[in-house]
Amino acid sequence: MTCYTACEKNTNSNPEYKACLARAADKADRALNESYKALQTAVRDGAKAMGQKPDIQLGALTTAQKAWIAYRDANCTFEDELAFGGTAMGGYSSACLCALSYQRIGDFERIGKRMLFNGDSERARPGALFPRASGLKPWKKHVYYLPNS
Repeated sequence: MTCYTACEKNTNSNPEYKACLARAADKADRALNESYKALQTAVRDGAKAMGQKPDIQLGALTTAQKAWIAYRDANCTFEDELAFGGTAMGGYSSACLCALSYQRIGDFERIGKRMLFNGDSERARPGALFPRASGLKPWKKHVYYLPNS
């Protein structure tokens, strides 16, 4: 399901549709912020477990996130301009912001799953970092895998 599917089904006018997309983009942004904070916490926890300071890794994460936000904003501005001044302006941007935010959350989940492989068995619980990672199953003491569905 895309960010705009529910809005298409549940609205009857362009202003309602664009307002719905704006709410969806706001919801995605809140979820992205929560996911970012969870990844920061995981980096700190991982560094602590390894007897390290997380400064370099957290700095790299911050730099990457700032660059990603610049990309997201520029890309969504471009997509919004494809409305050529028509009534879809604003809606294209919100749909783009929503979609790219969820893609970025997927990036963080992928990174978080990788961090599960590096932790000890007490800390590295499936789904401990990201709820969608809860399908992970223990294979060996420090290794988790995604079983075939």
